[in-house]
Amino acid sequence: VKKQMIEAMRARRDGKVYDIYTGVPMGGKILIDILGKEFKFPDLKDSVRLLLEQIVAKTGLPPFMLGLSWSTTERMSKDQNDMIVADTQYRRQQLDPILDEVIDRFLVLTGDAGKKWKKVWAPVNLLDVLETGRARYFEAFAMEKELQNYTFMLDMGWISEDEVIERLRGNKAYAELMKKHFGGNGKTEAKHLIELNRRIYARQIARRYGVVLDDGFNADALN
Repeated sequence: VKKQMIEAMRARRDGKVYDIYTGVPMGGKILIDILGKEFKFPDLKDSVRLLLEQIVAKTGLPPFMLGLSWSTTERMSKDQNDMIVADTQYRRQQLDPILDEVIDRFLVLTGDAGKKWKKVWAPVNLLDVLETGRARYFEAFAMEKELQNYTFMLDMGWISEDEVIERLRGNKAYAELMKKHFGGNGKTEAKHLIELNRRIYARQIARRYGVVLDDGFNADALN
């Protein structure tokens, strides 16, 4: 069979076909196998990750820029943000002298040499949008609950309307809210805000018990 295999391989190189034949004893079996079929390509995932981790350790690049992630917590996001901010500020420091020279040359060429100027970089913070939106949400939520608390105390007689008006007018956030929706932040506007909140609160309570109030009042005026 070995000799026939050699002849078959030679025939294959020549573009021919060669049959292999042999005798099999009674009850025997024939096994046709492929050399190298058990080979498995090595898993490079761990090796590649190790290489990328070394790049991060040496260069200080944020891990997520190379597709690495060890954690999805807010703390990790903040650390990555701080790394990018620091890197951006470093790059700006490298650009500062170049930009200064370019601007000075421009002023000289345009006849404005010696004119005072100032270069101001915009603040870098990738979390500004998220944190600002979150702060506005919590501030609005707190104002809504505080107004409901004032309404409850008024209805229970624990506080007078004049006291509520003074508190509303003395709070900058409420003053801006009244000015935005009622055109001012005086006592009249404060009374409008109290009345509006009372009706909104009444609708919320009624809705909680399955009652629909239809008083023709725009309960979404502050949304």
